[in-house]
Amino acid sequence: MNSWSIEALTLKMLEEKHITLRQAAEIIGMSLEEMIDLISYTDIRVVDYESSELGKEMNIGR
Repeated sequence: MNSWSIEALTLKMLEEKHITLRQAAEIIGMSLEEMIDLISYTDIRVVDYESSELGKEMNIGR
């Protein structure tokens, strides 16, 4: 299997929430920072909050 296939499969598994962002980075052989940069070019949502939940999270500690 070539590196493009592994990357595509890993991104699909990440998108479907079968693996974490850190696991995806390890599978592909990237640092976490490189993985974050890579997914910034995709439509994959790593942080998946409803707007009401996000508002609550943002107000914690205030």
